[in-house]
Amino acid sequence: MTVSVLIGLFGLLSSAEKATAQNKSLINNNYCGFQHTDDYNRDDDNITIDEFPWMAQLLFTSQRKTLCTGSLISYRYVLTAAHCIISKTSPPVAVRLGDFNTTSDNDCIDTTRFSKQCSDPAKEIEIEELIPNPDYVRFSPDSDIGLIRLSANVEFTDYVRPICLALNSLVLTGQHQFVTSGWGRIGVGQKQTEVKKKIIAESVPLERCREKYWKVSDKNLCVVHNESRICSGDNGGPLMVSIKNQWHQIGILSIGDCRSRFPSGYVKVADYIDWIIQHMRK
Repeated sequence: MTVSVLIGLFGLLSSAEKATAQNKSLINNNYCGFQHTDDYNRDDDNITIDEFPWMAQLLFTSQRKTLCTGSLISYRYVLTAAHCIISKTSPPVAVRLGDFNTTSDNDCIDTTRFSKQCSDPAKEIEIEELIPNPDYVRFSPDSDIGLIRLSANVEFTDYVRPICLALNSLVLTGQHQFVTSGWGRIGVGQKQTEVKKKIIAESVPLERCREKYWKVSDKNLCVVHNESRICSGDNGGPLMVSIKNQWHQIGILSIGDCRSRFPSGYVKVADYIDWIIQHMRK
């Protein structure tokens, strides 16, 4: 990672503290972005049960199907893509937090040969308000950002925690590794994943996305994903980066393709911080 990127990343920490001091709806930077899995050593890089505890499933229809993804950013708000919540006929009806494996209510994994770790039951919370960005144009990554206000405050645990927001634009040069997650399909024509994904991503020039998609702007980020891939159902999920074991969200998945190494377009969170803060209330 280059020096210019490090300067941009560390610069956002002090800005975050200033912003949260002015707006109590956002979580103080002393509490957001931490996950228990960073507190201990693991034998492999596969996703574990308490990793990315801010991940949220957007549930649709009476069957509560997971059709989009989001991220918990406060006690009451989930951040996602506008196209996930803008439908007047079938908008999301609830949000599920703290889930790892969609086939069970209580998830357990073997941590050693002699012990296992089990999560708390996943929480489903009804939606009080959907807030899409009014400038969003359908099928465009421009202004594809939205907020979900939950019907009740969330209690934070090791399995449900908020992520920090990157308040400053990052200087992206060369190939830099980021991470995204979700419960989307595992490939073209394939079924939806049962276990939360962990997808490594690298930044690439915006031109890669402009060659494939309409209306990509400087308010977007362009990345490619490695072996694992994003697919339908991952939309609205966060593009994340860890700084000294504290995770920050820098993007929101707007457009992409299920094929590996195919570029995906993310909304740049830093360019919409003012809009986010203006539309959050206690």
